[in-house]
Amino acid sequence: MRASVKRAKKSLEHAAELIIWQIEREAWVTLGYRSWNEMREAEYGGAAFMVPGKNRPELVERIKAIEVGRTARGNAKHLTNKEIAETLGVTERQVKRDLAPDKSGQMSPFVESHEDIIDAEIVEEDEPDKCPVERSKALISEQS
Repeated sequence: MRASVKRAKKSLEHAAELIIWQIEREAWVTLGYRSWNEMREAEYGGAAFMVPGKNRPELVERIKAIEVGRTARGNAKHLTNKEIAETLGVTERQVKRDLAPDKSGQMSPFVESHEDIIDAEIVEEDEPDKCPVERSKALISEQS
């Protein structure tokens, strides 16, 4: 019986390594899917992968670090915490805990996830001395 448990644990660890390998190599692109989640749904029936708890924080960090493309602005794109949670069968909150810098499991209520950061740019305005309300009124009157 003990040997069976040992083999099962090894199989889970091996499956986790294969999943990371697939994410690193963007297997969904090669197989014709639009995203990891689409591939996970189609190929694995949406199954989450059981990962031994002691290994989970390391796996979460490894998956989060994998670049899975580029944004329109050329920035690195990564799986979201939600996608990682769905892949590993844990809550998004657990993923955030696993990614917490101090590993205490306590995230500061003031620290937001990377998904909450908005990519923005400063745009030169034609009439910088007008306040936003005046510019809006001017645009509305021009369109009328």
